[in-house]
Amino acid sequence: MKIGLKNFFASILTFLCVPASAQFAGNYFDVNVSGGVQTPSYSPLNNGISHTSGIGGGVSIGYKHFFNDNFGIGTGFGVSFYNAYGKCQFVDRDSIMDASREKIADVTTSYMQWTEKQKFAQLEIPIGAYYQREIGYRMSFQAGGGLLLGFPVGARYYITEGSIQQSFVHSVNPDKVEHATTINGDEDCAGDLERNKATLGFFIDLGIHKWTKKGVGFYSGLFARYTVSDVLVPQTQSVTSPNGVYNGVLASNQVTDVNLLAIGLKFGCSLPIQKKKRKEDLPDNSALVAEEPIVNVRDSITHLPDSLIYVRYSREEVAKVKRLISNMPEVEAINEQKKVIFRNTLSAYDSLSSFEKLDITWNERGKLKRADYALYGEQRLRELCVSMNNEVQFAYMQSGFTSTKALETAFEDLTFLMKLLPNATLVIQGRADDKEEENDPALSKERALFLREILMKKGVAGDQIEIEALGAKNPVASFTSDENRAKNRTVTFMSVIEK
Repeated sequence: MKIGLKNFFASILTFLCVPASAQFAGNYFDVNVSGGVQTPSYSPLNNGISHTSGIGGGVSIGYKHFFNDNFGIGTGFGVSFYNAYGKCQFVDRDSIMDASREKIADVTTSYMQWTEKQKFAQLEIPIGAYYQREIGYRMSFQAGGGLLLGFPVGARYYITEGSIQQSFVHSVNPDKVEHATTINGDEDCAGDLERNKATLGFFIDLGIHKWTKKGVGFYSGLFARYTVSDVLVPQTQSVTSPNGVYNGVLASNQVTDVNLLAIGLKFGCSLPIQKKKRKEDLPDNSALVAEEPIVNVRDSITHLPDSLIYVRYSREEVAKVKRLISNMPEVEAINEQKKVIFRNTLSAYDSLSSFEKLDITWNERGKLKRADYALYGEQRLRELCVSMNNEVQFAYMQSGFTSTKALETAFEDLTFLMKLLPNATLVIQGRADDKEEENDPALSKERALFLREILMKKGVAGDQIEIEALGAKNPVASFTSDENRAKNRTVTFMSVIEK
């Protein structure tokens, strides 16, 4: 049993520590603004006191370190502002005692539409764990949560409307009733509340990052925060003392714990912090040529658990491929030196298992695909044209269509290849079924022109595109049924390379 526990804890320690040194760890600097329902939350003991939440906001800066593509930790610093309204509409009764604890008089205090506005400001330090996952092209989902340390820097109230009236009934002479001066809400009735030095709470963040080509991420999402400790020092005094001094609702014995609650929207940007590489740290192109192919050492290790093999060895292989990808030049004019680097990187990537390839990010896979296009441009253009044939489907007698995510990706690839191959010509062939051809002979041409316009908007030069109106000639399927007719409402593509 002892040996089993020892191996268990060793496995956990290895799993936690080894990824922390992964070469593709990410560091981000965040700047955020937030806003929503941000209010002190409290429970009045008197039914005549009501509480309404207010709108608040805040700003924050933060730092996040990701051990790998998914998991990380973070902290930061920010300030948040909270608002609320408390309204009093009740009658309070109290007594005045002399030095010997004998009752002198009964005091009745009436609160009429007495509205108190409460404002809080707090410095906040989040300490949390984060999870991120790619959900699309240059787009990722991020979730986080953890502890929130708060340091209240301001807690104040002031009256916006209403009045308070007090009356005294003397014990010796009950018929003798005195009325205190009425306090009106338009008078200067405001003050600071005594607050605790620190609070403890928790936070949750959920949002989406949209990343630019330069690695800057724009964030939008939801957040929630709540302090589990009381933000104010507990008080036992009444709302208004018998001598007419107003103490405030939150500083009185009429409410329980005062906690801070915030729920709303959060916007910001994330800036990657990259370690600046020295010249001697950058790999030499000649070294890339001579570099031996990556060997999957997993097969030669049989005495370790599969999970530890993945952490210790696969991570190193993936990190090596990532290092090669990061040093790939931009695909502009392709030359022999670039071809060598591209081939080495593609070869290293192909040597990874499918399980290991999951660690290559969306952006890195896109860079690999473009390197492949640069090496085998003419072949890839022909293959892409074949794969796109008949993928664009039109409704009956229509020259427009509803695009799909797969088609948009194909259009982007086609645009890239046409820019890469200035000597290439793309022929777009518009088609129609036999009934459409009878009703509108120009329909197939309109379909081809519609696709030409889409590609030109994406960046393909107009002189690289030719159109043909085939109509119902050379159908892709015979006109023997409505289903076959629908297959002919399409366009086909063909590439021509001038030598």
